[in-house]
Amino acid sequence: MVEKLENTSKKLDPEIDINNAKLITDKHHLEVEKGQAYKDKKTLKNVLSYYAIKNNFQYKVWKSCSQEYSLKCVYESCNWSQRASRNGPTNTFIIKRFSKIHTCPINIRHEDQRQATSKLIGECIKLKFLNIKTKATPMDMKGELKYRYDIKMNYMKAWRSKEHAVNDLRGNASDLYSLIPSFLHMMEKTNPGSVVDLKTTEDNNLLFVFMALDASIKGWGTCRPIVVVDGTFLKVAYGGTLLCACTQDAAGHIFPLVFCVADSENDQSWKWFFKKFKEVYGVREHQCLISDRNESPIKAAREIYPEITHSYCGYHILSNLKTSFKQHAAKYNLPFFGAVKAYTEKQFEFHMAELDGLDKRIRPYLKKVSYEKWSRIHSQNKRYSTMTSNISESLNAANLAARELPITTLLECLRALVQQWTHTNRTKAHNTFTKLSPAGEDILLKNYTYSLNLECCC
Repeated sequence: MVEKLENTSKKLDPEIDINNAKLITDKHHLEVEKGQAYKDKKTLKNVLSYYAIKNNFQYKVWKSCSQEYSLKCVYESCNWSQRASRNGPTNTFIIKRFSKIHTCPINIRHEDQRQATSKLIGECIKLKFLNIKTKATPMDMKGELKYRYDIKMNYMKAWRSKEHAVNDLRGNASDLYSLIPSFLHMMEKTNPGSVVDLKTTEDNNLLFVFMALDASIKGWGTCRPIVVVDGTFLKVAYGGTLLCACTQDAAGHIFPLVFCVADSENDQSWKWFFKKFKEVYGVREHQCLISDRNESPIKAAREIYPEITHSYCGYHILSNLKTSFKQHAAKYNLPFFGAVKAYTEKQFEFHMAELDGLDKRIRPYLKKVSYEKWSRIHSQNKRYSTMTSNISESLNAANLAARELPITTLLECLRALVQQWTHTNRTKAHNTFTKLSPAGEDILLKNYTYSLNLECCC
């Protein structure tokens, strides 16, 4: 039998030296013994649950209140028991009685573990999800917990355990919407020069949130004047779309400019996006905008940015070609991109003639799209090597795992990504002692070597 609750005003067991007892705060503490002090009742319950799972037995709660927590084994003949009492006015709980020996029969020890609740398992596995790129399905966790702790569980319990772990680490999707104003305020305070904005509906629901970091704003003037925009869907419970704009720096690295979370890729969201982008970055000479052929960004850019050239991604046009003219679709890649990247009119016509040989309808289709929108030789602005929206797709790929996070955690992850890339590129730049970037120096050296070989041949 478990001892009755003693008056808390009385002194504790003289064998227990409370002043010298180490206060246990770790919920995963392995050893349990008489005289241990725990910072609160929650920590004590977690430690005892792990202890039962580790030693493959089960207990039931005999008494639980604000002053006492007493347990005994589920098997009536087993002599295992534990009693902990609150230490006076503090929340500390002291183990006053503890039996390490338990004599549970095998048929009881291997039943479904009652101490292995979904919340406790979530606490146990949450370290696995510290890295947002970690992938673990409920079925994976079922197998792992069966192997490590001999815990049997069904699919739904494994799924709930994962939800507890993820929510504990990354926050609840619905609760974190209320933290957006605080996050943006701290962003402006800790990163001066950054531009953030939040737009909500009349009933205080989120419409758009915009973020442009100070490092991106300062670096834009030395980057290529080519802006690639794209949108990608978010995988959280409430959905949404992440709109982004990026360019390339002098070394050819991807350079993120702005991020915006909206409800979807519609006319209103793209119009607000370009309006905020123009307020922050203005208009540069020879600036060019590249996007896919989605109607919403085309219309918004025409309205907000009438003074700059708007071009299209070559891969998206090629995809449309393959969808519209399917007969020789597998053969379009080489001649089409030859025409896209041609530096002379003669080269362009050569590759267009190849496309004519595959299907006579391709030239009229591309002419209707307008050569200026996708061809280097016909472009009104220098597009450098940016003939597609690949840098934007690469940025989306880098944010693939982050797109599953709640919105405030997502914004923080995007901020950390820009910080990491900026630091890495700055370090490389400080360690470069040539006038051009390493990539530029390599091209210059190759061209110089090639010119020397030509002279020798002559």
